[in-house]
Amino acid sequence: MSGAEGFLENCRGLLSSLARPVLVVHHWDVDGIASAALVARSLGFGPTGVLETRVPSIGEYRVDAIPRPPSGARGLLVLDYGLPGPEYRGLVEEMESRGTKVLVVDHHRVEYGGWWHCNPVAAGIGGEDEYPSCSLLAYRVLRRGDLGGGLGEEGVGDVLLAVLGVVGDLYPYMSSGIGHPGLRTAEPLLRVLERAGVEREKLLDAADALDSCYRVLDENCIAGAVRAGARDPFSLLEYRPALSNRERVEETVEKLVEKALEEAVEGKDYVVYHVETDMPLTGAVGRRLASMARGRVAVLLHVQPGRRRILLYARSPGAEHLLEKLRRGLKSQGLEVRGKESVVVVQLPLAQGEGLEEGLERARSLVEKAMRG
Repeated sequence: MSGAEGFLENCRGLLSSLARPVLVVHHWDVDGIASAALVARSLGFGPTGVLETRVPSIGEYRVDAIPRPPSGARGLLVLDYGLPGPEYRGLVEEMESRGTKVLVVDHHRVEYGGWWHCNPVAAGIGGEDEYPSCSLLAYRVLRRGDLGGGLGEEGVGDVLLAVLGVVGDLYPYMSSGIGHPGLRTAEPLLRVLERAGVEREKLLDAADALDSCYRVLDENCIAGAVRAGARDPFSLLEYRPALSNRERVEETVEKLVEKALEEAVEGKDYVVYHVETDMPLTGAVGRRLASMARGRVAVLLHVQPGRRRILLYARSPGAEHLLEKLRRGLKSQGLEVRGKESVVVVQLPLAQGEGLEEGLERARSLVEKAMRG
């Protein structure tokens, strides 16, 4: 058995031994939704499966933002949340002291946490090219690596959920036609869906709509999408609450993108934009801007006045070496850099007494210094 298959087999064993019922806590985006729906579809809802699914506080990446299991839950499964493994250790110890087992399933490029951390990328088993979404990882764990041969209708539904997460996480590449190794990994499953009549444009449309749930802070939309996906994955291609939310989001995103373009600051290999809003639209705006900055790093400084912080979000579709340069340059300045291989994310809290403009200038200086190095 290969290292990768051995690791996945261990993940299967950990999942199967997780005491039921389970509270599933998942990231709020389409990959998190699809991952949670796959798990719920496999385990079922109820006292011998999934008790309920919830999301952390939208927009927050802290272990204390993870909902704790209610008294009826005996297991906690965290999907696609992206925290470094060591940050979960206190949670694991806390839950074990209450008799609750924890399993974390993820694909982000972070530090490995321990035996309960089912993250092959963090464990050095493979890269995000091989595990481009948590949903695809969950699919491989649940279906023992099946890539779609001879599937019935139920199996094709599982494939749809696995692929939706990939499409969501690699949306800038797929929507602009830029190649990405992660899309090549998912290609066999994409062909399964094409044979079932699901075109790639439909997948892109559905992924964009499902992400609108979190963009308007609609947790009911997110929870409803998980239940709908677990019952009938194909219903997510036309999930009405998400389609309705997208109509509300699009106008706001267009206005923010227009303003960001007007005030862009250009460097040799990068462009720095900024927007100011407390809505969780970092990804929506940042992806749109990245699609316009081909060959350069698009850096979005998202000022969130209500949270007194700036989110630095960067992508560089087609020029990943420049993104890696930015990542290394920011780390060299002592910053905690998160994200994935195709995304750089840094949280920059405003210092006491620091104004928004001062914070923006500090953030721009950090980027400039990183790209000079």
